[in-house]
Amino acid sequence: MEMTDRLRTTQDDKTFSDAITKLVKQLLRWETTGPDANTGLTLELGAHSSTFEREIDHQLPQNSAAHYSAHLNDTLSDADSAKSRDPFVGELKKYNKEIRRVSGHVSRPLPVNTAPVVTGFLVRLRHMRNFIPQTLAKIISSLPLLEDVRIEHWRFGDARLDAAWRKGAASFIGQVHSNAEPCALKRLSLYEECSTLYGHQQIRGDFNFGPDLAHSILDASRNLEQLSVSFMLQAEEFLDFDTLYPVYHYWNMVRTDTEINEWPRLRELSLMSRKIQADDPSELLLAAARTAMRIPALETLELWFGERGGHMGVFRYRCKGGHGDGQGPTIEFFRSFGCMIGNEVKDAWREVADQKGRRDYQLGARRCGV
Repeated sequence: MEMTDRLRTTQDDKTFSDAITKLVKQLLRWETTGPDANTGLTLELGAHSSTFEREIDHQLPQNSAAHYSAHLNDTLSDADSAKSRDPFVGELKKYNKEIRRVSGHVSRPLPVNTAPVVTGFLVRLRHMRNFIPQTLAKIISSLPLLEDVRIEHWRFGDARLDAAWRKGAASFIGQVHSNAEPCALKRLSLYEECSTLYGHQQIRGDFNFGPDLAHSILDASRNLEQLSVSFMLQAEEFLDFDTLYPVYHYWNMVRTDTEINEWPRLRELSLMSRKIQADDPSELLLAAARTAMRIPALETLELWFGERGGHMGVFRYRCKGGHGDGQGPTIEFFRSFGCMIGNEVKDAWREVADQKGRRDYQLGARRCGV
């Protein structure tokens, strides 16, 4: 949907509301049973500015690799580093107002549970403007058979606006969790862009988004098969740490005294944590191993962190294939600086492999860079 290049207007809201209402009504007419059935449709939502679409392709970060290489090799001058850690940052400044605009206010009630043909819902960063969470919740309420939800969101760079969006995000994640038919939702992916202009306002950006958002994601994860959350939740809020973090760790607040199988369906889990860049990330990796013991169907677990113009690191556990097929679990740990894994961490992940009846355990650690 093409929106005006001015700040969000009442007319934009009305246009958007009318379009979404008509779309949902049209989807209701799609045949989902019988020989001419339609199933598995993904609904992608986007509101964009033609000005942004024309110009952004000419402002790609072509110099970013060279800049990052200079950063790693300590050949980047202090002045250049302080002024712009990434050339792409400066190119985005002209789009400040565009990113701050929130589009898509649905002013009228939508039909509820009326579009079973839609099984996927997607909002991409490619469309520059954000949608208010309340609107996302309303749209999701009309899609009862959602299996796959992927939301990409631009950070505003304004503490007040960002806090309001994240507070509202808890509502649409809760809607996803409560609206779907039992065991319908399988995959949830949430991504907040903070590695460009807005992530560079503070090198140590704030990822403490409060308990409401963490609780919503944790609740939704109980019946998921795949979960990926980037820059909206830290791994510490999900993993089983021995010590309760007083500020941003809510895992014990939602724990139940049930069997060890807390996530019976979860197969793939991807989370971010700054601790992956610590000199000694053992605490994080041990917590991940304890959590993996509670996920019997686990095939892939990834912990990562990276920022444009800075260091990166990834820890990956993979365990796929049938028992006795000779394809044992593998652990990979690679960073743009030194990689060391202690024996305690190795032993903990061997226990994970043993619990799942797997042998032929492999572990690799390496340094990677430009």
